[in-house]
Amino acid sequence: MTAMAAAQATARVLSPAGGAAELPLPPIVHFGRGALATVGREARGFGDRALLVTDRGMVASGIVDQVARVLREAGVEPLVFDRVEPNPTIAQVEAGLDAGAGQDIRVVVSVGGGSAHDCAKVIALVATNGGEVRDFEGLDRSAHRGMPLICVNTTAGSGADVSRYALITDPTRGLKMIVTDRHLMPRIAVNDPLLTVGMPAAVTMASGLDALTHGIEAYVSTLASEVSSLCALRAVELVVANLERAVRDGSDIDAREGMLMGSLLAGMAIDSASVGAVHAMAHQLGALYDLPHGVCNGILLPLVVEFNEPAAAARYGRIATVFGGGATARRLPSLIRTLGDRVGLPRGLAGLGVEGSRIGDLAARAMTDMCIDTNPRPMTEADVVRLFERAL
Repeated sequence: MTAMAAAQATARVLSPAGGAAELPLPPIVHFGRGALATVGREARGFGDRALLVTDRGMVASGIVDQVARVLREAGVEPLVFDRVEPNPTIAQVEAGLDAGAGQDIRVVVSVGGGSAHDCAKVIALVATNGGEVRDFEGLDRSAHRGMPLICVNTTAGSGADVSRYALITDPTRGLKMIVTDRHLMPRIAVNDPLLTVGMPAAVTMASGLDALTHGIEAYVSTLASEVSSLCALRAVELVVANLERAVRDGSDIDAREGMLMGSLLAGMAIDSASVGAVHAMAHQLGALYDLPHGVCNGILLPLVVEFNEPAAAARYGRIATVFGGGATARRLPSLIRTLGDRVGLPRGLAGLGVEGSRIGDLAARAMTDMCIDTNPRPMTEADVVRLFERAL
C-alpha cells in the first residue's frame, strides 16, 4: 500500500501560456490494495463518532459493513445515513444534516462514488457554516472549513474524493447546483481497488467514461496548467489501457487498480483546470432526466471534441496518440466512439428518454453552467442546440 500526503495548500504553478494557475492540493490520499485499513485510524484522529454517508446499494453490497467494522475496531462508532441517490438533491443533504444533528458527530465518512461524496461534502460544509444548502452555490461562499471528511471510493470515475466541487440537484429550479469551495475539499481520500472488484459492468462503464471525460476536458481547458495537464494526460492513458478490461472482467484487479489511479489523477486535474462543454451539457441531462452522468458524458464527448478541434488541435492530437496507431486529432472523436461501443455505451440520448422538444431548454441551461466558461472554443446557444440535436 502506498500513500501520498501533502499539507493542505494551494500551489501556484505555471500555465502552458506562462501565466499563473491555481492547483489546490488534497491533504492525504491513501492508495492501493488494502488501503481501507487506514480509515479507522484516520477517523479516530478526529473523534469517536462518525456520520457514514452512503446509498442503499452500498449497504446491500456489504461494503458499508466492512467500513463500519474498520471504524469500530479503531474506536469510532458510525451512524449510517444511506439515503443518497444518484444525482443527490438538496433534500438528501438536509436529511443527512438532520440524521447527524445532536449526535456529537466529529467526522463524516462517505462510502461510494461521486453521488455519496458530493452529498457528504455539502453536509460537512453546511454543518460547520450553518444556513441553507442554496447559500453555498457558486464560488467560495463559505466562511469556515467543512467538518472533517473521509471519502472511501468504491467506483473509479468521479474524482470527487480529491476535488473542491460538489453537484447537488435543485428540483425546484430543475438544475444541478454547483458548489465550488476550497472549504469543501475532503481531508482524506481512500482508494482501495479491492472495493471496486465486482462493480457491475454498467457502473464500471459509466464511471470510467466520466474519468476519461475529466482527463480530456481538463487537458484542453482554458485553465490548464503544466501540473494539471500531466495528471490529465496520464489519466487518459490509464483509462484507455484499462477500461475495456475492467468492464469485461470485474475481477481483473490490475485493471481495477489502473482505473482507480486514472480516476484519482483526473479528479486532481479537474479540481485545478475544471472541465468544459461536455459537463455543462451533461449536468442539465442529469438534473432534468436523472440520467447517469458518465453515460451522458460518453455520448456527448466525441461531438464536443469535434466542435472544439479547431481551437485545440495540438492537444487533441496528443490525446489521440494515447489510443495508438498514429492517430490524429481529427480521428479522436471516432476513437472515443469506438471505445464507447466496446464498453456498451448507448449511441444516443433519445434511447435514454431525452426529448427533442426539450433541447432548447437544455441548451439555455447549459449556457449558464460555469463549466462552459473553460471550454477551449467559445460556444453560442445555437452551437449547444446543434450538439444536443446530433446527440439524440
